[in-house]
Amino acid sequence: MKFIKKLTQNKVKLLLTIIIVLIIILIISTIVFFTDNSTKANYGNRLDGIEEVKIQEDQAEEMVSTLEKEDKVSSASYRIQGKIVNVTIEVKQDTALKDAKALTSKVTESYDEEQVKFYDFQVFINNEDEKNSSYPIIGYKKATADSFSFTKDRGDN
Repeated sequence: MKFIKKLTQNKVKLLLTIIIVLIIILIISTIVFFTDNSTKANYGNRLDGIEEVKIQEDQAEEMVSTLEKEDKVSSASYRIQGKIVNVTIEVKQDTALKDAKALTSKVTESYDEEQVKFYDFQVFINNEDEKNSSYPIIGYKKATADSFSFTKDRGDN
């Protein structure tokens, strides 16, 4: 109590003490608000169970080599991000849209049924001829879907 009485006697000291305490509280609350809770996973619980159906590197490489063996394919590549397998296919100039879309069946062949039902597949199909207005097209197969769905056709060739 004596301490409080001394502070009240000197109002400047009391006011300064209150301001300093408020500034400290403001700084701490700002730091807590803007710091990242890095203990949480980026994907939350969306990747639960991925270890049981993990896609092996050799499976993905097999898929790429299967695609590249096709006559209409110039090159193919993949990237796995979380539960999405992104595949990029570049087809030759004279490839019709229906032939390019048919390549998506080769994408899932290298994986077992459990993996196909767990992962989403996204296929980007480009044409060597950049002037071909029918390309690029994108096919997407959700894990629960039986087949790929595609972007709206820009024309048949």
